[in-house]
Amino acid sequence: MDEKAIKIGMKIKLARIARGYDQYTLASLVGVKNNDISLIERGRVGKIETTLFFKICSAIGLEASSLDAERFGK
Repeated sequence: MDEKAIKIGMKIKLARIARGYDQYTLASLVGVKNNDISLIERGRVGKIETTLFFKICSAIGLEASSLDAERFGK
């Protein structure tokens, strides 16, 4: 697994939890399945669409630049 993707996924997970969201809630907010959020948080997704990346960041209150936006962008 990609160590960078795992670190980014962990930051997303921590921010989601800090917001009080479960994976299902975040998934609903950004228009994906909760399994997709699980995969992202565990670093099991190499790249996600840029729009999804920014939707996730917006929903959980993270600045995209605080993560590695280029790492996920398509």
